[in-house]
Amino acid sequence: MRGEFHLRLHHWQHLRLGPERPRSRLDHRSHRASHPGRVYLGLAYGTNGGGNRLYAADFANGNIDVYNTSFALTTTTGGFVDPTIPQTAGNTYHPHNIQNLGGTFPLYVTYAKVGVGGLQEEGVGNGFVRRFNTDGVRDLTFGINNGPLNSPWGVTVAPASFGIFGGALLIGNFGRGNPSIHAFNPTTGAFLGTVQNEAGEGIEIDELWALTFGNGGNGGDVNTLYFAAGIVREEHGLFGSLKPTTASATSLIQFSTDSYVIGEGSGSIQITVTRDGDASNSASVNYATFDQSAPGNASQKSDYEIELGKLTFAPGETSKSFRILIVDDTFEEGAETVNLVLSNVTGSLVGLGSPNAATLTITDNDAVAPTTNPIDAAQFFVRQHYLDFLNREPDAAGLAFWTAQITSCGSDAGCIAVKRINVSAAFFLSIEFQNSGLAAYLTHRAAYGPTIGGSPAPVFYGTFMRDLQAINRDVIVGQAGADAQLEANKVAFYNEFVARPEFVTKYPASLTNAQYVDNLLASANLSPSEVRLFVVNMTNGQEVPPAVPTLAAGGARPASFGTAKFQFNAAQTAMTFTATVNNIDITRSQTSDGNDNLSAAHIHAGAAVAPGVNGPVVWGFFSTPFNDNNPNDQVFTPFASGVGGFFSGKWDAPEGNGTTLAAQLANLRNGRAYINFHTTQFAGGEIRGNFPTESAFRDALVAGLNAATETRATVLRKVSEQEELKNLEFNKAFVLMEYFGYLRRDPDTAGFNFWLNKLNAFNGNFINAEMVKAFIGSLEYRQRFGPN
Repeated sequence: MRGEFHLRLHHWQHLRLGPERPRSRLDHRSHRASHPGRVYLGLAYGTNGGGNRLYAADFANGNIDVYNTSFALTTTTGGFVDPTIPQTAGNTYHPHNIQNLGGTFPLYVTYAKVGVGGLQEEGVGNGFVRRFNTDGVRDLTFGINNGPLNSPWGVTVAPASFGIFGGALLIGNFGRGNPSIHAFNPTTGAFLGTVQNEAGEGIEIDELWALTFGNGGNGGDVNTLYFAAGIVREEHGLFGSLKPTTASATSLIQFSTDSYVIGEGSGSIQITVTRDGDASNSASVNYATFDQSAPGNASQKSDYEIELGKLTFAPGETSKSFRILIVDDTFEEGAETVNLVLSNVTGSLVGLGSPNAATLTITDNDAVAPTTNPIDAAQFFVRQHYLDFLNREPDAAGLAFWTAQITSCGSDAGCIAVKRINVSAAFFLSIEFQNSGLAAYLTHRAAYGPTIGGSPAPVFYGTFMRDLQAINRDVIVGQAGADAQLEANKVAFYNEFVARPEFVTKYPASLTNAQYVDNLLASANLSPSEVRLFVVNMTNGQEVPPAVPTLAAGGARPASFGTAKFQFNAAQTAMTFTATVNNIDITRSQTSDGNDNLSAAHIHAGAAVAPGVNGPVVWGFFSTPFNDNNPNDQVFTPFASGVGGFFSGKWDAPEGNGTTLAAQLANLRNGRAYINFHTTQFAGGEIRGNFPTESAFRDALVAGLNAATETRATVLRKVSEQEELKNLEFNKAFVLMEYFGYLRRDPDTAGFNFWLNKLNAFNGNFINAEMVKAFIGSLEYRQRFGPN
């Protein structure tokens, strides 16, 4: 039996500047008792003659502590004593983990060697496993001594369906240097073999902790072995799974070498991944970079840009590559390495080959300690924004344009400071980022709600970077093929997103189409009753009767048309609107013809109003009646060229044509209203747009799923692309990208809330809020690249 290596979730990075250590995302404890000096690395529950018990493996003191239901220490008959476990100077083993696997002797205890500083001393053969009953009495017929053990921790029993290791006791090594998972007879401890991948190689997972099989349903597949690890000296978390396969791989995917080298000033490097053997079918593999804080290791904050993604091999393809962008900081630091890893291969009889882990060495080009910071140079500053926000090298035209925005100031420090802020913000506001980074953010916001896992944001940094790169890969706005590439990337992204385990868990296949849509809209705060934005398209054909524009002297004139957007405030006590009207002369001087002259503009509503049915004027905003007067918010601006213009206004609570907004609210929200513009030729209205019902979007999605013209992926995309969601989340996304883009980390809650509140207080004006100014001037940002 070989274990097919499937890493179902990417590692998460916890990266901070300064002395603070990386910390986990969840910190949920219930302190019922305190026993200083203990270091519990494993816990198990069980029952003996005294009742329910909690068993704790104390690695610091070499004991199994037993607690009763009052969390008081108690004793057991056997005391978990085993004189065969070495306890001599330089050769001491302490309990590393304890697990209850059932049976007469249910408690399996792993032992690791105690090394320098009280930490585990890794090494092949450094380990023991024993089993005891719940009274702490050892089973003398069972024992695992040394052999392939290496600081063992994970313990589980495989189901009978787990290939040749069905029913075996699986032990996972925390230590590095040999294969990680080995199989033993659960009754005697006899060695049965090593879990291998399709290539016949023992699977190695650094700092492997837990092993467990799924329990069915949302608890995971019962035939899949799930694991958790603290890779790279516990600085990163990794969760994955191993699935049994009865066939050896006929196609292997691996790095082209286990060592790559790039100069610090070389810009970027292509990492080649090859496919050996049968290449007749498609296959894919995930790739990732990760670093650690120890000296000699590169940082994704200052040395390179994090890369996370998937390579897909088409039939016949045997080589693919991904690019790593390099940052030329000025620190004198010597050569530094980046860890590269492949995982989660897919395809018929496709497996991971060797090497599936590699290192990239970045050679230093700084011979002396720096005295200046390169981020102060305009071109470096601009290039870094391309890397941090668009995840690509700048195109020559873009680099020149944005650099010139800053250098045009000459030596004027005040001008330079303002231009740097404007240039920096332009990258977040750019179409390219809005279509990629903001799209990724809004997808998570729609799917999972406003926050996730203790973060004040809906997405973690590592996940966001993976998704940003999936959407914008090979896309350069303005260049040939960019739109087609972006669309292909988005189709693939949303199809993959709805297949993720966390999405399937929240939106299981058992949901009806209506339930899926309703749950998704509720998560996005876009349920019908929560909708505040109504978008209306205006045409001649919606008028009753339909309008056919002609010139005053006869003959056709261009059809008129427009778009209007109506936005209720949260309490629905006021409604702002904007409208764009085309081919209607709003000044009566844009054309020489009189038929297209604007004469009036209104909102009509009533209980009987519907498409094809007229109704009374309830609020006028141009000519007679004019109701935007308490106060007067009306603004209209003619086009600089062409015929038509822009309108805006606000229906305040006291206003109305013999009615009020409150009285018309139900009509406006339920499709019993319309906006129209009247002209000299059409006194009854030349263009009209009917208000949609508040449930129109929801109903269309459900109908599309029922008719199979929509999928779960396309529905998620349409929800995440709703203009109302973007409006609601824009400031929050802007603040989050300050952390992701500039600081390359997850936000702390206090800082995030401070900047969000400040940006909201200034109505989204980032200049007045001094937000961008603060981040690009912060020490945390500047110290990514230089000394100050």
